[in-house]
Amino acid sequence: MVELTAGLTEDQRAAVLCPNPALAIVAPAGSGKTTVLTRRIAHRILSGQTSPSNVLALSFTRAAAYQIGARVSSLIETTPISVGTFHSVALATLRRYSSFVHSPPPKVLEDPKSVLERLVETSSSTVRSILSVRSTNTNKESAAIRCLREISWAKSSQLEPVTYLEAALSQRRLRAQEAEAISLIFESYENHKKKYRLLDMDDLIPYATSCIDHSDAFASIERFLHRHIYVDEFQDANQPQIDLLMTYLGENNHDICVVGDPNQSIYGWNGARSTNMSEFLDTFPEASVVTLSSNFRCGENIVHASGRVMPKINDKRIAYEVSPGRQAGSKGNVILRYAKDEDEEALICAREIQVQHSKGVPYSSMAVLARTNAQLRLVQAALEKMGIAFRGSTSSSSYSYGWYLRRIVSSWQAEEKNRPVSALISEMTENGSGREPPAGLIDQLKTIRRAQPNLTVGDVLEIADDLEPRRDATSTITATTFHGAKGLEWYHVHLIGVDRIPSAASKSSNRQSFAEEQRLAYVAMTRASDSLLITFIESSHLDSATRPPYLEALESALRSDHTDRRAPDPIGLALGELYPFSKEDRLIHNIKTEILKVREKEAKRRAVEPRELISDVGVRTIANRATNESYERLTELVGEFITLSPTFKDILLKQISRSLSQLT
Repeated sequence: MVELTAGLTEDQRAAVLCPNPALAIVAPAGSGKTTVLTRRIAHRILSGQTSPSNVLALSFTRAAAYQIGARVSSLIETTPISVGTFHSVALATLRRYSSFVHSPPPKVLEDPKSVLERLVETSSSTVRSILSVRSTNTNKESAAIRCLREISWAKSSQLEPVTYLEAALSQRRLRAQEAEAISLIFESYENHKKKYRLLDMDDLIPYATSCIDHSDAFASIERFLHRHIYVDEFQDANQPQIDLLMTYLGENNHDICVVGDPNQSIYGWNGARSTNMSEFLDTFPEASVVTLSSNFRCGENIVHASGRVMPKINDKRIAYEVSPGRQAGSKGNVILRYAKDEDEEALICAREIQVQHSKGVPYSSMAVLARTNAQLRLVQAALEKMGIAFRGSTSSSSYSYGWYLRRIVSSWQAEEKNRPVSALISEMTENGSGREPPAGLIDQLKTIRRAQPNLTVGDVLEIADDLEPRRDATSTITATTFHGAKGLEWYHVHLIGVDRIPSAASKSSNRQSFAEEQRLAYVAMTRASDSLLITFIESSHLDSATRPPYLEALESALRSDHTDRRAPDPIGLALGELYPFSKEDRLIHNIKTEILKVREKEAKRRAVEPRELISDVGVRTIANRATNESYERLTELVGEFITLSPTFKDILLKQISRSLSQLT
């Protein structure tokens, strides 16, 4: 069993051990929130404060929810807790309700986009013209996607087709004609679902809430099952999701812990509000607040630079200043570079990646992030010309876990995907798909079955690519959007397009939209651990209406921090020096690389996730301190992070000793 407070800071320990069941944990980027959340759950179970069968942990992706459950299971021996997304938990509630009232379970619309395509195609010529629909499937699909996005926003904002139109116009989301056309499609879509008694994903949460409210007896069952609630990324919750939480709790239960960061609230398009944490404290005034104010991911210069773009938090209860948490190693490198146009920006990006790679940084430790996918196209073309492979934030392997499992269930009906994971294991071992399963897949599924028996086949299909050990991971960089990078990290990050805000709402004078753009920039900047490059087009070429105000503040701050440097030129304005620069930095970098290699190799041999052997924080801490510690102290340090596998601890210590002798 892991010592639950080992290696924690004072703030982290306070959050884990806080006796108050109502708790708000304010967790900035890189502060170790998942470690704190899972250890708090484990601590409260071990201390008898909660029963594992009555714990519900919620996140916003199935992969993140699975990781919470798996990490709790790795910390303590206990009955698996319930984990899931808001949608999956709501669907489970609806199925229990159907059983409670002896009615058929709800039918979930599998492909709303296809339904919307048909509705758009059969709409009036005026509506089709407004939505720019001609004869090609591409245009129909594009129009359907726009409608689906607006309908999803409307439902998260608790709007009906009629009230959607007024809200869309007042918030200047669309032109008047387009908003009217979409409101008509929205109404037809709702009528279609009603006719065939269907629910879509956006219906599940409010419908589950109404079912609980409808029956006191059923409400008692649900509130007994969900007596102890934990919510990750609470800043991303919209009002229907918060309503479901409050319904699960009822009037008398205040046993809820939320983890969030107002400055990482970047899903306003889905109804999330940056005020969620403040409103939680208004609802539960007796709740304790613990702030994790140290960023352990980013170097000192990156912490300070990213802090320049954060909007001010006006609520003193949750306001914070982030301090660097790394004790040694590189302070991080921040560079601003000007480009005359997008083509030059793409060229700068590709060349910088080559420079970083020539200094020993693996391609897999680098990412290019843009505000939209469209802004990535020129960069991707430049990378291709230089022979540098890139990928999105998920694996694209043709024979991946996800590909194999989708092939297995390709002929299954929708309801069959709601069966437990054991059904999938049986199908693979008895019938298969005509090919041997990828190495480690069956063991991974057995681990899931043991740690999270409530996960369905459909759940596993969604998290399959996150379960898979990366193959040939060192040969490709990641190219994705600011939103797509949330929750991830890289050694070197290059931000492009930060001076060209794409959304119509952001170009307006809407202060709330500008604040969300600031938060997006903060999230994107804090994906970098050691090296951050930001490029933008020279001011003379910009439309001032699209230039975010925080960019000028960032430029000004960097200049004032380095008054001894010349004014910015096309080569750029830098904080610190290019890494690796000093001998000590190179030693730390090389030791970290060796630890990661050993972790990857051992994880493949054991068919487990690499982070289950040792966390990224552990890798970084050990690498930073390896050059200055005695062997005895180094042994103790490694032991603090590796408690489950003495064999792996010995392997790692031998490799570190070998690396130190070779490198010095």
